[in-house]
Amino acid sequence: MMDPKLDTITQRLDRLERETRWWRSAGFAGAAALAVLAWMGAAAPGASVREEIQARVITLVDSAGYTRAAWFVGPDGEVNFSFFDKGPSTTQPGPTRVHLWLASNGAGLSVSDKVRGAQAVLSLVGGTPNVTFRGDDGKARVVLALRPEQGGGLDFYDKTGPNVSALTENAVSFNSLDGKSRIAIGRAAGGTFLDLARDGKSRVSLGMVNDAPALELHDASGRRRVLLATSADGQPVLGLADQNGIPRAGLTVLPNGKAQQIP
Repeated sequence: MMDPKLDTITQRLDRLERETRWWRSAGFAGAAALAVLAWMGAAAPGASVREEIQARVITLVDSAGYTRAAWFVGPDGEVNFSFFDKGPSTTQPGPTRVHLWLASNGAGLSVSDKVRGAQAVLSLVGGTPNVTFRGDDGKARVVLALRPEQGGGLDFYDKTGPNVSALTENAVSFNSLDGKSRIAIGRAAGGTFLDLARDGKSRVSLGMVNDAPALELHDASGRRRVLLATSADGQPVLGLADQNGIPRAGLTVLPNGKAQQIP
């Protein structure tokens, strides 16, 4: 499942495209550019300097009159600063290559390819800093994030969308493309573990807790049915549980070498 913060970033980039189109179609660009140039040209040496300029759109043009950057406020009040490639004409900017934005729920910086759109995004959304790298199709492929509840994490996504692997402070996981199977290697309080899951339920778990290795087998509901372990003092244990996960039978070997049924 895709991270909610990643969904927010994707929505933000989609909105960026709409706001850029709004800016281009609003008719402000040419007029604002002429106004700024006229104001700059009027500032002769020794002349008074204006302390404040108020505008919804400010554009920067090159020596030939092509729009190369724009500073504007979108319809939703979001502040944007965009840099463009040279467009086909002085009235039509080229593709957005760098974009800086500030909204009520965060801020970010995106870097775009001429054809493929935003390829790298650095953002802070909802208190979570993210670095996202996107594929040729515009979908997120790699996300580095620092989540308040989970700590640092690195996620990899298949081109079709599913999360295929993840690296966190405590675990590394690999997921099947259909999202039904998962392999996780990590650490927990007192030890380490290897976990194989299916349909969100742990099926096989191998771990080491306080110098005591243990292998657990679970049914489709995730209940432990078989336990094979060795205690810290070397005593082996085999346990069997019913469909409710309640231990029903077991076997161990005593220090004197005799086998004993449990209970």
